[in-house]
Amino acid sequence: MIAILMNMLLPMGAPPSRPLPQPTAPLAITMAPADQRILFSWPSQRCPDKRMLPDAPVRAFRRADGQISLIAASYVNWTMTGPSFDTLKTDCRSVFGPDDAGAGDQAWIEATYTPDGRTVGALLSREIADDKRPGNCIPAAGNSCWLGDIIAARSGDMGQSYSKGPVVASLGDKRTPNGSRYGAFTTSNIARGADGFYTLAFLESKGVVRGNCLLRSDDPLDPASWRGWDGQAFTLAMGTAQSAQRCATLNNLDQPVRSIAWIPAKKRWIAVLAASQPGNGAGFYFSESPDLRRWSGLRLIARASISGGPGNRQRRWIYPVILDPDSKSRNFDTIDHADALLIYTDHSPSQGRGPDRKDLVAVKVHID
Repeated sequence: MIAILMNMLLPMGAPPSRPLPQPTAPLAITMAPADQRILFSWPSQRCPDKRMLPDAPVRAFRRADGQISLIAASYVNWTMTGPSFDTLKTDCRSVFGPDDAGAGDQAWIEATYTPDGRTVGALLSREIADDKRPGNCIPAAGNSCWLGDIIAARSGDMGQSYSKGPVVASLGDKRTPNGSRYGAFTTSNIARGADGFYTLAFLESKGVVRGNCLLRSDDPLDPASWRGWDGQAFTLAMGTAQSAQRCATLNNLDQPVRSIAWIPAKKRWIAVLAASQPGNGAGFYFSESPDLRRWSGLRLIARASISGGPGNRQRRWIYPVILDPDSKSRNFDTIDHADALLIYTDHSPSQGRGPDRKDLVAVKVHID
């Protein structure tokens, strides 16, 4: 498998991009395909509950007891723990599952933040309708019913269990017939800025809004404190559809952002996402920003198969995150060294012969 990944993930030249809104040289991120390792191997590290597999971007924080907690969420959310990224072991206890989500819903932990390693605030992507429960959807011929929102959760035991909180971002609980996907679907991690805490939420509704919305909070443990950017200020209580529709989606970021991080030495932010761009095709890309509001054009980190072919039944590489394992931040939201890790999920569909195989792969990258 390593050899295949080395062949597929090849660094490419950077495409032309819009200049940064400040007079600094653009960042360059180069990858060492030969310097990679498997953080989670489905054949050797999977849990008895086969629903516990990587199905969202990884998030990590340092617990109060010194252990790292890495979340690779599915709708039966689970963790890996260890004193370092080299020693992580699978913990097969569910920290948040369908019973915790309630009403038969499913929710994936998409973001975490802890001030002390004990109390943890989280944001979850929740599916609140599917083809078996079409009551929330206005019928549309040939369209699957896919409706989602972002809810909060909280842990008081170092992330070993979470309790559900209120809705943080939503386009409402009724999907219109315009398209098969409607709502607030994913978030980046939560990162601390100079004047608050931030996350990016991806909203999608045909003809209404589509893109990444910037949310800010004074306290990530208080779900009611999150406010969306309206283009001038953080005024939008995104839990209501009327407010969420008014968010000012961010330029140059037209796909879900999987991670954001502050680079103190460069005094700028980076966002990482999977996308396809003219001239460079499909792969993992990054953008940079001085303030989280204005973003540069996308630049390629590595070419990769991200769509999986017709019906998404072919092998693909998804959920890219850049993370500094030696970050000075308890929440790994800063990149304090030139060398970091690109962590992504290697997804090999089972073609109907059991659960899909999903491995977590970490590749060393250099930021200059």
